[in-house]
Amino acid sequence: MKKFSTLKDVAKEAGVAPMTVSRVVNDSGYVNEKTREEVLKAIEKLNYRPSVSARKLKALKSNIISIIIPDIKNDFYANIIESSEDVIRKNGMDIMIFNSKFSSELEKKFLELSVSDRVDGIILASTGGTEKEINNILVKNGIPIVILESYFKNVNTDYILHKYFEGTYLLTEHLIKTHSHKKIGYITLNVDLINEVTVEGLKGYKQALTDNKIEFDENLVMHGKPTVENGYNLTKSLILKEKTLQALICANTIFGTGAVKAFRDLKVRFPDDIAFVTFDEYDINSIITPSLTTLERVDRIFGENAANLLIKRIKEKKAAEKRVIEIPARLLIRESCGCLLQK
Repeated sequence: MKKFSTLKDVAKEAGVAPMTVSRVVNDSGYVNEKTREEVLKAIEKLNYRPSVSARKLKALKSNIISIIIPDIKNDFYANIIESSEDVIRKNGMDIMIFNSKFSSELEKKFLELSVSDRVDGIILASTGGTEKEINNILVKNGIPIVILESYFKNVNTDYILHKYFEGTYLLTEHLIKTHSHKKIGYITLNVDLINEVTVEGLKGYKQALTDNKIEFDENLVMHGKPTVENGYNLTKSLILKEKTLQALICANTIFGTGAVKAFRDLKVRFPDDIAFVTFDEYDINSIITPSLTTLERVDRIFGENAANLLIKRIKEKKAAEKRVIEIPARLLIRESCGCLLQK
């Protein structure tokens, strides 16, 4: 097997000192033109590639942004990656992607790997449970972080959030005021993944009920890890348990996809038998029949804002202070709630 050429190999081939090769490779320090040409010829002949890790150690920067998301197969997170990548590459940087699979342990591991690889910044769609690790990175390592979807009171950094209270409130209120539903189910994240964002969504649901003089029933709220399978099982369980259920809200379209399957297996039609809405907008929402009422999509807005905020923070080189961007929630009314849009 052919070994990789080293800096010393290039120096020997060009008849110069290793320091001279280093100056040419890093474009630092004076090297006369003739010597530079000899070094470049030797580099080309030996197909020499500088060690990325060595250069990062020397420069203490990598020009790499780490993006940690919980579900790489999910359209929402795929669009966040793509839209943030566009901004990052336009600024001369590259990305490194980690898939935490909604595991706080994997999230911790990927945060540690990001630090060891000396990334310049981190975009983190956090599932919660890593507040201590995030603070350590910010304080001890000085690596800026933009957090998506989660909010930590004691972590001073940048956040991109959907207005979760407002969004769930709008969906619940629409089912009540437009369609006169009172018995409305709500499927959201389980206790292990609950953070302030999840709590805000539940508060929005409760407040819409209260404002419309409907008593909150905890039996109508189901919790689970955000998977299609859980969406299926929780929806099926709720429908079979609550025979008079009039409407269902899913806190995300991952749950919603499972809910659609449960409706079909149980031969329950939406919106005829049960009205149905989801919190976030995916491509599938407009494709299936009936099409799903939801909130206007924000994934690309999340990605672009996160990348711009992070690059600004990197350039500022200032200690972290809390900055929060909240994306407004707007209803995207289709058919699954019972509305028949005019074409």
